[in-house]
Amino acid sequence: MSKYILCALLGYFAGCFSPSYLLSRRRGFDIRNAGATNMMLAAGLKPGLVVMALDVSKAFVVTFPLRLLLPPLCAALAGLLCVLGHIFPVFLRFRGGKGTACLCGTVLGLTPELVLPLLALGLFVYVVNTVLSYNYVLAVEINGKVVGLKCVRMKLGEPDASGRRRPIPVEGSNFEIPVDTVIMSLGTSPNPLIRTTTEGLEANKKGCLVADEHMATTREGVYAGGDAVTGAATVILAMGAGKTAAASIDEYIQNKNK
Repeated sequence: MSKYILCALLGYFAGCFSPSYLLSRRRGFDIRNAGATNMMLAAGLKPGLVVMALDVSKAFVVTFPLRLLLPPLCAALAGLLCVLGHIFPVFLRFRGGKGTACLCGTVLGLTPELVLPLLALGLFVYVVNTVLSYNYVLAVEINGKVVGLKCVRMKLGEPDASGRRRPIPVEGSNFEIPVDTVIMSLGTSPNPLIRTTTEGLEANKKGCLVADEHMATTREGVYAGGDAVTGAATVILAMGAGKTAAASIDEYIQNKNK
């Protein structure tokens, strides 16, 4: 019995290892749900493929040796817990990815002869997820600089079995919005790019911007509130900070124009 418990623990904590979280932190942003698809959407194709390969590998590295050394049930149990650890990682407050790549690695470790079907499945999942995710908003770039957003209007479809009406694209409703800056809203921690690229902005040891009771930051004329100042908190607090900042900004502009 002890070997099954050890295999289960090994599988779960291996699954909790999150390449996407570590890579996103290294690149200076916080990814809400750790997984290859979210990494592709947030950072691009290459980082997403790296994360996918690592997610497959962590499950394979756990299950394949156990399959050779211990009874098949031990390897299968470790693989199952590895997938669950990926979906519900204890170190990320149980907010993980969908577990598709990890499941492929588990099946590959248990039955290596299925490598080609699994590669085909992984490619299919990537295409479906990417196409569906990018169907709504696409960034338009010229010479590496964003110049606009391509959007598709959505409408509520017919209720499904659960009664939920899911949004579906409106055919022929494509339109563009000219922009010169796109800010990613991922996670609940402030993007390090803000403080590292804006001179005069100070942050505390948690990376949150320093602001006073009027929401004024350490740089004149710049105000901040919500999660960027407090870290993960409630919407009510963020709304209150927004109102306070709006009043402070109005007062700052009026005094400056006198």
